[in-house]
Amino acid sequence: MHRHLIFVVLVAALLYGCAERPTIRADWDKQADFTAYSTYDFADVLSTNGGQTYDSLSTKYLKVAVARELDQRGYTKVDDGADLEVNFHLYLVDKQKVRQTTTPTVGYGYYGYRRGYYGSWGNYRYDTYVDDYTEGTLHIDLIDNERDQLVWEGVAVGTVTKKAMENAETSINNVVKQIFDKYPFTVGQ
Repeated sequence: MHRHLIFVVLVAALLYGCAERPTIRADWDKQADFTAYSTYDFADVLSTNGGQTYDSLSTKYLKVAVARELDQRGYTKVDDGADLEVNFHLYLVDKQKVRQTTTPTVGYGYYGYRRGYYGSWGNYRYDTYVDDYTEGTLHIDLIDNERDQLVWEGVAVGTVTKKAMENAETSINNVVKQIFDKYPFTVGQ
């Protein structure tokens, strides 16, 4: 029983260690003066709305999460004349991962009928596994309104699980926080 418990704990630790986190990257315009920015607003037409005049639920969650991150860094939301304009891009793509394994087989070989154990040399079993998954990509763009130029971009790419889809608001909050962990600026610095 003790060995079984150790095995279960090791397997659980291994699976936890393999849990995929999104890959996060960020980049910014090295010529931009981030000390000049103190206000923000969201783009009039956000790409996450799919051309609609109303906000999708994803857009609503993104606005709240991004506003929280920018507010924590000292930025102020204004309705007109903001220094920075925020836009989002959210993509979901169905993908497949194909894995193949080769396992040597053990058998009686040609002389097995004599009860001799002659290995069956060169016999292998080939297994193919196909995993379907959804990959999500979230871009958050900050645009200098005066210059109409992208000055910062944060991107997250990762596998979107069923649990994440069922808890979209929480998932979006977590990913936006991870993206803004790569944002090195605060108002006045």
